[in-house]
Amino acid sequence: IWGELIKAGAYPAGLGARDSLRLEATYSLYGHEINDSITPVEAGLFWLVKPKQGIEYIGKKVLLEQKNEGTNRIIVGLNLLDRGIIRENFKIFKGGEKIGYVTSGGYSPTLKKTIGLGLISKRHKEEGTEIEIEIRNKLLRGVVVSTPFYRNV
Repeated sequence: IWGELIKAGAYPAGLGARDSLRLEATYSLYGHEINDSITPVEAGLFWLVKPKQGIEYIGKKVLLEQKNEGTNRIIVGLNLLDRGIIRENFKIFKGGEKIGYVTSGGYSPTLKKTIGLGLISKRHKEEGTEIEIEIRNKLLRGVVVSTPFYRNV
């Protein structure tokens, strides 16, 4: 089947293609931007949660508190300004203080630059905030950016 598809003009794609496309579109991946320690509010996914009156579930109280009162951390978009590739769990700093970590990152073939998502302290979430990302014991320059990285309009 693969041979016939390629003869017909199809291009093979794997998990790397899927991951770069989901990152460019800012789609969360379980285990990265959403997991048992990152809430839907922190991940910017509260719109998917429908907390109905009279229906109780584990975590409902916390989610409603976070929605009403805010959270201390949030998922943001990142652009790496220096040469390098950012990957999951790389530390993010601002002024020498660790403010979070990368949840997903990689090179964007569409945008021709390194992009990523990071869970950071909410006080540093503003677009244009300059940050540093630790890669191989070096701090490389980055910036907080709006998402999605790529919009196909």
